[in-house]
Amino acid sequence: LGVERVGRHDDFFALGGHSLIATQVVSRVNAALRTNIALRLLFEASVLLGFAREVQDARHVRTALEETPLEPRTVAGQPALLSFAQERLWFLNRLDGGASVYNVALPLRLEGNLDLAAFAHSLREVVRRHAVLRMAVEATAVEPRQLTNALEEPGFAVVDLASLAPSLREMAVERVLEEEIARPFDLVSGPVLRATALRLSDREHVIALVLHHIVTDGWSSGVL
Repeated sequence: LGVERVGRHDDFFALGGHSLIATQVVSRVNAALRTNIALRLLFEASVLLGFAREVQDARHVRTALEETPLEPRTVAGQPALLSFAQERLWFLNRLDGGASVYNVALPLRLEGNLDLAAFAHSLREVVRRHAVLRMAVEATAVEPRQLTNALEEPGFAVVDLASLAPSLREMAVERVLEEEIARPFDLVSGPVLRATALRLSDREHVIALVLHHIVTDGWSSGVL
């Protein structure tokens, strides 16, 4: 939480906690104490003393809640069902005609020597390892499903702005970022991720990563 001291009667949310930090707290508690508490427990008992008592109770009954292996939702080799959150975003995407309101932008300003070929290779490797970043949506008659082989090579464009005057470069960066964020994704054909490298000089670049919310959220963006 970034505060100097937390007392037993302090409230998690009053100290600046929010849902993303709550997820981290519960994950670390479960890892450290070998419990299996749910995220809602912190929302229901947000004062530290009460939360600690709930965690203690959960540890006492842990033997009745031994972990069981997670079973895949679908058969290997067959298109996967969308999660409930993905179904909602798919419906909203269809409803608003593919507008860009659910585009998630991750602009990165990098200083120093940048090997663009290595960066592009790294991006391809991330996409190769995470099937969700290769997905498109198969709109079946019954329910939409994920096609995870829709994109093998993520789009990666390079825009050279180094020849512009310094005062014009930043304006050009803002313009390109706005255009990339406003450009909608086609969830049926993919891709759901695109990247643009803006070269400002030999030692300064801006990378514009844009993803559709159907494949990322605040937590996932931090991991990426």
